[in-house]
Amino acid sequence: MAYTAYKFKPSFVEKRLKSYKSNLMKFKGHDNLVANAVRVIRERLEADPRRYLSYGPYWWGIKKVLVDNGVPLGECDDEEIRLAYSGATDEETIVMAEEFSQIRQEPSPLMTWTTHPMPRQSILADR
Repeated sequence: MAYTAYKFKPSFVEKRLKSYKSNLMKFKGHDNLVANAVRVIRERLEADPRRYLSYGPYWWGIKKVLVDNGVPLGECDDEEIRLAYSGATDEETIVMAEEFSQIRQEPSPLMTWTTHPMPRQSILADR
């Protein structure tokens, strides 16, 4: 099945990735996006485990990045969705997931539970 909803153009991802890394260098003195994102996202999830919902279909890609970097989140996976909503690199996956999360926080009549690309039971089955 081809997934087309909530996808970002490669040029947008590339531009945002450069911005993320530039900001890391400017404010943190390094540009290790993966290590920084793993720490930040882990802290968000520890503070509120339901926060994973904000990543929508990008959750499975982010979860893999977290697990691959030592964050214990269990073995549940939706490979089909993960592959459809992951970038070519962990950095691209992080950018897309963070951008989706930001858009998701903004009020939008286009993104509601009824139009969410992942069925509610799929989302809740991960915890």
